[in-house]
Amino acid sequence: MTTSMYGEEFAAIYNRRWGLWSRMMWPLIAAHVPAAGLRRPQWLDLCCGGGTLLRLAAEHGYEVTGVDQSPFQLAHARLAAPAAQLVEGDILRLNLGREFDVVTCVFDSLNYVLTARALNAVLRRVRRHLRAGGTFIFDLKTSAGFSGETSSVYEYGEGRVQFDCAYDARKKLYQLQVRGTVQRDGTSCSFEERHLQRAHSERVIAGALARNGFQFRTFDAETQGPVHADARRVVYVARLGRHPQA
Repeated sequence: MTTSMYGEEFAAIYNRRWGLWSRMMWPLIAAHVPAAGLRRPQWLDLCCGGGTLLRLAAEHGYEVTGVDQSPFQLAHARLAAPAAQLVEGDILRLNLGREFDVVTCVFDSLNYVLTARALNAVLRRVRRHLRAGGTFIFDLKTSAGFSGETSSVYEYGEGRVQFDCAYDARKKLYQLQVRGTVQRDGTSCSFEERHLQRAHSERVIAGALARNGFQFRTFDAETQGPVHADARRVVYVARLGRHPQA
């Protein structure tokens, strides 16, 4: 039984089932990034997963780089976006030695950052990789989004996966237990993963962005319009006005 997060089995299921999100959000994302021309702006996608957003950005003329901790997710990204430079690594320790015009981190990847201190550390890494005036786009799932989640079972041709979830509204912590089976070379293989995420408060997010020199706008991910109190996922479009002191 495999237990690592986004291991081989779950990475395959994840990219088959949830790879559509970047395509759905592309019009909103594209509206807030520089137009690609002869200069080919540089795009860095953090927690790039299976590479759907990398592929879209490359198809629209950007030079793309993706970072993810899971080698299995990167294997899917390599197929989806063959033009991308891919890096296996932790975004809390990222040091590519380059600056980019656009940095993205989507589909609630930053909800896996569990403390305000760690969130601020990620934003410090982002600003070091973003040109002054560059754009950082990310989304975060809210308490309303996590509290609306229910346990479920997903069956497909080669196997079955079960999602058992629980949200602690007081601690703003969401736990997801993933269990499943897949067929590999005629043999049934089991896997199990535990995912832990946090619904960060608006105050924490705004404070971390301000400390790192970002001005930002927000959008409801479902409507791509203004954010309402019951929004399940919020998209942040942040622009770096200056490089503050570390």
